[in-house]
Amino acid sequence: ISCSNHIYSIFECKSRNIFVFFEIDMYYNDPAQKLTGGTMVKRTFQPHNRKRNRTHGFLKRMRTPGGKRVVNSRRSKGRKCIIP
Repeated sequence: ISCSNHIYSIFECKSRNIFVFFEIDMYYNDPAQKLTGGTMVKRTFQPHNRKRNRTHGFLKRMRTPGGKRVVNSRRSKGRKCIIP
């Protein structure tokens, strides 16, 4: 079984129903991988203003009744910024 940069070997013992996984690193001899400590994981928050405005912006708020309620309540409270 291969998964990204690792190869997993499966040995099964049918008499005891035991599955043993051995992980073999394909980049074992690569010095760059040793320096970074393996593969890098992408962070979940990648900020983009256009996406943020389309998701949380004024036009998106005004499309739904709940969004209109949020805008109106912030207006009535006297908020300087009606869209957080």
